[in-house]
Amino acid sequence: MSANSVGGAGRTGGGGFTLIEVVVAVLVLALSMSAILQLIADGLGATRRAEIRATAALLAQSRLAAIGAGLPIAPGQAEDSFDNGYVWRETIEPIDARDVGAAQMSQAALYRVTVSVYSGPDRAEPEIILDSLRLAPVEP
Repeated sequence: MSANSVGGAGRTGGGGFTLIEVVVAVLVLALSMSAILQLIADGLGATRRAEIRATAALLAQSRLAAIGAGLPIAPGQAEDSFDNGYVWRETIEPIDARDVGAAQMSQAALYRVTVSVYSGPDRAEPEIILDSLRLAPVEP
């Protein structure tokens, strides 16, 4: 038997990990977890933004559908808020039918209707803007 195998003082075989190896492994694990958590946070933020935009699109479509069906078509601007805090702005302006390639009409007037929806009253940029053309009877 050699002196190294009896006392274990000159051990050269690898039965365990050194402190440096453990520190490096923990560092790699921490960096990996940080990157994964950042990806999850980015995904949650993107999901929230998509939810806001989808809600704004549904509200804008609803408001646009109401104009001419239940609400009168009259030139001007209006602004109000929905029950959920989103704000809508609409602009109705008469346009010449020839500007859109249509013949001049005597019984109906053509209007451009624009509905913008904001996710809150303090938002500078709208979440969505929808444009449409609407026909309204000409008043004699």
